[in-house]
Amino acid sequence: MSFVVVQAHILRYKAWYMGFGFAAFLVLLSLFLTPTDHLPVVWAARIELAGGSAYGPEMDALFHEYWDEPFASAGFAYPLTAIWFGLPIAFLPDVLLNMVACVICLGSVGLGLHLLRMPVALVLFAPVLWGIQFIQLTTCLMGLTLIAIWAARERRWWLMIILLVLISATKPQTTLLPGLFLALYALRAGHWKPLLIIGAVVISLPFALEPDWVTKWIASAQRYTNAIPAFWHYYFLPIGLWFLWKRHWWAGIAISQIALFPMLFHPYVLSPLILAYIPLKSNRFAWFMVACSWCVLLLPFIMPYWLTLTLSYIVPICICYYLKNIREEAEQPSSLAAIGTEV
Repeated sequence: MSFVVVQAHILRYKAWYMGFGFAAFLVLLSLFLTPTDHLPVVWAARIELAGGSAYGPEMDALFHEYWDEPFASAGFAYPLTAIWFGLPIAFLPDVLLNMVACVICLGSVGLGLHLLRMPVALVLFAPVLWGIQFIQLTTCLMGLTLIAIWAARERRWWLMIILLVLISATKPQTTLLPGLFLALYALRAGHWKPLLIIGAVVISLPFALEPDWVTKWIASAQRYTNAIPAFWHYYFLPIGLWFLWKRHWWAGIAISQIALFPMLFHPYVLSPLILAYIPLKSNRFAWFMVACSWCVLLLPFIMPYWLTLTLSYIVPICICYYLKNIREEAEQPSSLAAIGTEV
């Protein structure tokens, strides 16, 4: 009997065991690879605490040391509020920095998926997995966004507001619309005081370290856009608005987010699309979406980039929601049965 119980327990949590095994693999991998996408916020925290400027020559020297052109000349384009993500790991030795950052990046996504009861297979969604491989702050922000959505559902207002302020103030081109949606949700519930308090705390530290950081950040962002071309996906906006009109909120927000902001030519920037799958609890939908997301490696050889993104990411979302609506309509009782039930 005990063997049966243990076997049932293993089968029940099989996906999570696989997820933790995958996490262990990534940690080991981080010891041999040299991902650097998380380093700018760490450098910014170290430089600012040492009395320098994250937008000064010290940062430029580090960029030229670690990156080739055009990224070397792009410079630090984050707002200074992003140092909140660099401070917790700023003083770690370099031998541990990649490992801890990789665990945080994957852990935030994994925890968010678990709390929202989303399929763990979504960790393999191409933009998310690429982000984890490079330890991209974008992926960590998406994980924290999922946790914030869970906190909103559970009425854990302080946790939700802390997360939404941090994610919105760090990388607006990735998290602005989800952050605004959660902020409006908090205001509608009457929790404007925590929003003001936490917003003031998050913003005050950068100004205390560097009072004129806003003007320097604007200049640095302009320098970044001049060095590295960004692409607009405005043609997805009508689809996002259609989902919002149909009250599929997270699908509409996710698609509108990538449509309204210029993005780099790399799949990890499409990580916000994972928000579209929050209402889709089916493992079949998850694996379908994961499989389609990796088509981005093959389709660019035979079709334009915009069509590649449409077929790899937007069309699967539309198909999943269409099938979800059909399934929900089939599960609803007929009108006669409903009348009989009311009687």
